[in-house]
Formats: sequence, structure tokens, C-alpha cells
Amino acid sequence: MNESPSLLPRVPIPAADVDARSAAVEDALYLLATGYVERTVKLVKCKHVEYDGAKKCAEYETIEPQTEEAVVAPNVTAIRFWLANRRPELWASQGDPAEQASLEKMDALLARLSQEPEA
Repeated sequence: MNESPSLLPRVPIPAADVDARSAAVEDALYLLATGYVERTVKLVKCKHVEYDGAKKCAEYETIEPQTEEAVVAPNVTAIRFWLANRRPELWASQGDPAEQASLEKMDALLARLSQEPEA
């Protein structure tokens, strides 16, 4: 039966699950904003050779785990998003600085004109 997903009954998500999911996303965003070290385990083939004096007597290979670390740099977009939402009074988008300066000049001019007496 092909039913549209919008027609299927919706199962409410418990508040605890929503909070846990939000916390997981918040933690992931924080990691992106600050950067982190990602560790991976790779299997590496190692060759071993045994000698009896100057003569080679055995040769074999083993597979051994090796941990590698990769540094993930902080993401500038995630930093901006985090700061704009955590400290909006300091980090909310203010627009283009040149545009902001021209708006301030226009506000000052309008204030001056409104204070001047009419002739």
C-alpha cells in the first residue's frame, strides 16, 4: 500500500527524547566550532624477519592495529552561528560596516534637521 507520509498517523516524540536530540546537536555544533582531534584505527600489515646469526631463518607477516589522529580545524560558519545564538547582543549580524556607517550619518542628519527651527 502506497500511502503518503503526510497521511500516516504521527507518533509524538517524548520531551526527554527531544531534549536529548537537541543536546546531541548542540554538542556536535560546539565540536565543529572549536575543532577536535579525530582518532581512527587502521589495520597495517607488518613484515617480520628472524635471523639465526647472519642467516635468515623465518619470515612472516602480521596484521596489527595502528591509531591515526587527524586534526579537524574549527569551522568559521559554526563559530558565527554559535556566537550569534549564544551572545546575540555582541555577535548578531550587524550588516555591512560601510552600510552601517552611512545609516548612522543619515540618522545624525535627520536628528539635526528635526531640531532646526523652520524659517
